[in-house]
Amino acid sequence: WVDLDYLFVARAGRKAGIPVVTALDNRWTGRLLQQIKTVVGNCIVRRCFSHVQVAGQEQYQFARKLGFTPNRILKNLYSADVGLFSEVFKGRAALGDSSFSRRLIYVGRLHPNKGLDILLEAWKISRVSNGHEWSLDIIGNGPMERSIKSDSGVELFGFMEPEEIVVHARGGGVFVLPSRREPWGVVVHEFCAAGFPLILSSNVGAASEFLIPGYNGYSFKSGSTESLSNCVQRMIKHSEKELLKMGQRSSELSRRITPSISAGSLLQPLG
Repeated sequence: WVDLDYLFVARAGRKAGIPVVTALDNRWTGRLLQQIKTVVGNCIVRRCFSHVQVAGQEQYQFARKLGFTPNRILKNLYSADVGLFSEVFKGRAALGDSSFSRRLIYVGRLHPNKGLDILLEAWKISRVSNGHEWSLDIIGNGPMERSIKSDSGVELFGFMEPEEIVVHARGGGVFVLPSRREPWGVVVHEFCAAGFPLILSSNVGAASEFLIPGYNGYSFKSGSTESLSNCVQRMIKHSEKELLKMGQRSSELSRRITPSISAGSLLQPLG
């Protein structure tokens, strides 16, 4: 939206009567800057774009604030490769309780915005408080890589392609995403499809579609070590049977959006 050449081409398409669809994954938070953007949006954005495709509920709210009417808002912008990641759940479901590994898994950039410092501190607190034998797998790369030590139950892995992540995830566990800012997070959908219970910060956009607190995981206050630690400790107290049940619920929720649903949402007749 800040590229003037891009806006010029989009505006030309609109003048020619061609449907022009933009994408929106920013969450509506109601902050002052966003409110200012909605004023600008009503003046500029709708002159350049006939429709908007949004990722989830909070993005839908933002689109409405920008002045798009419901019939001009397409949904399901993003989808994980549900077929690929669901193979993880199918394989574990056949094994029963014995398939569950007591570990947390984080996948993403090793960046302060991802809340890794909070995760590591909450991890230490949970180990001191409970003396559990869970492990924490961190998968990814980035500027924080050198500051993360593989000790105290923490193991650092490098960047992995989706197919490699699927192999790593076969043992099961709980997925955690402690981001300070995460407009969406397709990785949440991936691990939901893989049948993992979830622990997500309150700033993870994909939680609106794939997390029901207490049903298939927990949500914690973004930026709060104490809140995340409490969620971790609640999770590790569950039995394998309870955790597998949460994972089954995640698998069911993952089917809310699939690649075909996402494509169909975009390719519907535009009015």
